[in-house]
Amino acid sequence: YLSPRGDTSRMGLQVYLNKVCGNHSTELKVSFAEALRRYLVELPGEFDPRKYFAIAREAVKEVAKQKIQMAGGNGY
Repeated sequence: YLSPRGDTSRMGLQVYLNKVCGNHSTELKVSFAEALRRYLVELPGEFDPRKYFAIAREAVKEVAKQKIQMAGGNGY
């Protein structure tokens, strides 16, 4: 991976970050969808999106916290 200036390390880092961020994005989407699906299966009569999206958002928050901690973030 060469940049126009021949800087391989910078381009390599960019490719790596794109891949890692893509993986994290997928994990967040999956956690949202799984939590939403689980909630709707358990409570099929529920129709208020404020309730079922709140559960799904919390699932995403938990995955995000785990990823931040894995990356050495100490905000959690």
